[in-house]
Amino acid sequence: MKIKLLSHASVIIKTSDCQILTDPWFESSVFMNSWSLHPKPNINLEDFSEITHLFISHEHPDHFNIPTLKSFPNDFKKKVTILVQKNNSNRIPKALNSFLGFENIILCENNKKYEISNQTAVQINQFGIGPDSSLAVFNNNEVILNINDCELNSRDCKRLLKNLKKVDYVLNQFSIAGYRGNWDYDKKLRTNANQILDNMINNHKDLKAKVTIPFASFIYFSDT
Repeated sequence: MKIKLLSHASVIIKTSDCQILTDPWFESSVFMNSWSLHPKPNINLEDFSEITHLFISHEHPDHFNIPTLKSFPNDFKKKVTILVQKNNSNRIPKALNSFLGFENIILCENNKKYEISNQTAVQINQFGIGPDSSLAVFNNNEVILNINDCELNSRDCKRLLKNLKKVDYVLNQFSIAGYRGNWDYDKKLRTNANQILDNMINNHKDLKAKVTIPFASFIYFSDT
């Protein structure tokens, strides 16, 4: 398998018989214009000519980015199959279908493996009480795990590894996405940042991964 980074949490995972695009965010600012992409993505439409599936991890606008999804041409929306977690809300699938025009949607149950082609399978897992979800991609005896914004502790990792059997490559976010701000940020910010990096290292070790790729953090705070 191959992984191509496009921007922030958006990558193309190329397997032997399909291509999965994740969480596309290529335009607009999000969270009331407080986050902007850095660097600006240099997107080539040819990158999408062989996309077969589109994974949306959760409803936050840096992952479920409506302006970007709306900009895709109709033929793309008709041919791709959306992979999204099944939970107690139908807001995302409803918006994808009725508002954005995507026709093929698979609501993936938690911890269930889906064969999406002859040689490729996927599994979505949910953690904690947040909206986030991870994606495991299986192909040719390799496993890519897109942790995304899921905050996994050691117990989560060990349970997930037992279920997936192995993890070769990990995609994991490395920013303080949930930072709420403190008056003494100059003292606490570095501590918080180190905690994020330590957690990414611990995830790598607990999952017994070969390689961890930091991603989903290519933004700057642009609040005006």
